[in-house]
Amino acid sequence: MEFKSKNPDVKVSGGAILAFLDALNNRELGLKYLEKHGILNIEAKKFYSQQAFLLTQKDLAETMGVAIALEATGANIPLELPPEKAKTVFEIFENWQKHYMDNNIGDTESYFRIIERGENYLLLETNNPYPCDFDRGLIKAFAHFVQPEAKVVKWGSKCRSHGDDACTYHISWKEELSMD
Repeated sequence: MEFKSKNPDVKVSGGAILAFLDALNNRELGLKYLEKHGILNIEAKKFYSQQAFLLTQKDLAETMGVAIALEATGANIPLELPPEKAKTVFEIFENWQKHYMDNNIGDTESYFRIIERGENYLLLETNNPYPCDFDRGLIKAFAHFVQPEAKVVKWGSKCRSHGDDACTYHISWKEELSMD
């Protein structure tokens, strides 16, 4: 389910929140909603309520338009928090779970897993409280770090925005590029 933390004690890193703000095309509005939900004086190395951050995203989605605001913001976050040492699309998404856990302390229920892979594609299942559009933007941007022509589409009928537990994304590309 979107916009609802799986555990009220989960904390999100200030670095992730700052990256979100930097990617948002209206930083002042983002700060206004963060303050509304009790997130003030954000520091990169501190942690804040994930639920408050999710409510901020919900407010922004309702104000700015869900798909446009959240997908665009998600797409810009990797510019602030780039994937380290990944050279292939597979490597990025094999390490996605660790990246999420490093930035969302206390969330032991969410997951990101490759459920199928081929030579030039993979299916990634995501189960987390963030909006689907935000995930799609993140997935596309992270894939573009190593595969600029990668395509990302929602796959199947399951969707968190409709109350399901998970969403699946099909990520495809023409051929694996070497990042050496």
